[in-house]
Amino acid sequence: NTDNIDLDFEVNVYLIFNNRSKKIPGIKAVLIKSFGFGQVDSEAFVIHPDHLFATLNDKTIPNYKAIPDLLDWYVS
Repeated sequence: NTDNIDLDFEVNVYLIFNNRSKKIPGIKAVLIKSFGFGQVDSEAFVIHPDHLFATLNDKTIPNYKAIPDLLDWYVS
């Protein structure tokens, strides 16, 4: 729960609290970790689309753009 975070933690500039929205310019990527009950955890790595697409060459972009069409085909 992020509804009762100790205010002493808010001075740390490297922590972002997800109980309220915040716009942070210049974020290129984030690593999100969550630890739950029963020793279950998860992890997500999120990359800003500008940086993701900058890594694709001209030959790869059409293949990448076709993925949503492929996903629609698998679902139907």
